[in-house]
Amino acid sequence: MRVLAAAGRLDHDRPYFAGRLDWQRQSAGRYLMEQGVKPGDFNSYGARRGNHEVMVRGTLANVRLRNQLAPGTEGGWTRHLPDGEQMFIYDASMRYQQEGVPR
Repeated sequence: MRVLAAAGRLDHDRPYFAGRLDWQRQSAGRYLMEQGVKPGDFNSYGARRGNHEVMVRGTLANVRLRNQLAPGTEGGWTRHLPDGEQMFIYDASMRYQQEGVPR
């Protein structure tokens, strides 16, 4: 789901502020909004590291990572294969699970 070029640190609990990470589009941000959290209250992954549901959705959303399967993107993007639809890694993993991949 991810082919990385030279990557920096993968620590997902350092501060990523809402404007830079675009929380509202990320899987973690969508989850928080579904739980009634307002975008202005998202803060950072570090502030939410005790929430498993947020962390599992945000683990590979580091803005310094570039996935070679999804050129021109940064953070937690990938392409669902074989159809090539661009989506967040968490969403792709859930879709693969629903599809029974791997078989």
